[in-house]
Amino acid sequence: MAQLLSQIEELKQQLKLANDRLEASQGELGKELERLRLELETRTKRFQADFEDMQTRLKQQKDQELKEMREKYERMMEELKRNAANDREFLKKEMERKIADLEKEI
Repeated sequence: MAQLLSQIEELKQQLKLANDRLEASQGELGKELERLRLELETRTKRFQADFEDMQTRLKQQKDQELKEMREKYERMMEELKRNAANDREFLKKEMERKIADLEKEI
């Protein structure tokens, strides 16, 4: 009987030790979960900031490209207007020359 009581006491101590270890493990798990939650929160904020930066850079790049294209096409339009004016002047002089030639023939 004493031996049985001794075994029961020993089992109680082992059970208490196992419970203590379990509580310690749960505390460590809780700390690890909190650390992981904080890390996830930090990475999420960093991702959002990076995403916003990327959007800003892309918008600036697009705006710059549009500005450059607008300037290019405005230059082309000016060149076309100059060429048209030059062509008009050339045709006017050419017609005046032909009229003069025809008047000489008459």
